[in-house]
Amino acid sequence: MFLNVIFPFLFRQFFLDALIFENKGTYLFDYKKDNV
Repeated sequence: MFLNVIFPFLFRQFFLDALIFENKGTYLFDYKKDNV
């Protein structure tokens, strides 16, 4: 029961963080690539 409550919450947080990181990650990657 505990996993049924906590797992979807963690997964949703991870999924949202992944989307935000993907958007920022591409920007940071381009920024680093330009510096190199």
